[in-house]
Amino acid sequence: MKVDVKVYFNLMRIFMLIVGILLCITLIGIIFGVPMIIGSNAMGKAENYSQKQLKENNTTLLVWGVIFGACTLPAGAIAIVFAVLTYNTINEMKSAETIKDNTDDSKPSNNNIDKIKQELEDLERMHENGVITDEEYKTLRNKILS
Repeated sequence: MKVDVKVYFNLMRIFMLIVGILLCITLIGIIFGVPMIIGSNAMGKAENYSQKQLKENNTTLLVWGVIFGACTLPAGAIAIVFAVLTYNTINEMKSAETIKDNTDDSKPSNNNIDKIKQELEDLERMHENGVITDEEYKTLRNKILS
């Protein structure tokens, strides 16, 4: 799993736990605090998910982040940022998987040149955003171009 995804989960978990505990100080705050503590637990579990589990639970994790953001405005805006960053990073990992799965050893035909250009652009974007390493980038690029 990409390092910054773990950082996002860790920051969200800690932030949700602190806010959840603080909200539980009052009776009305318990309505919002308990879901925050539950969400904090979900983020703690997600920190140890494999890439496959992350891809399967990506939307659920985004929903927890949005729920947290909605319950704790304006501090929740920070949580929404972490949730969206995590969601986008996981989607980029999915894109990398798709490119890996779609490449084969056959020569490109004129019909799929646009598709190859798009794959190369996506690959370049993932490389620039740090989703894939230099070595993975070179390997995948060579595989697409061969």
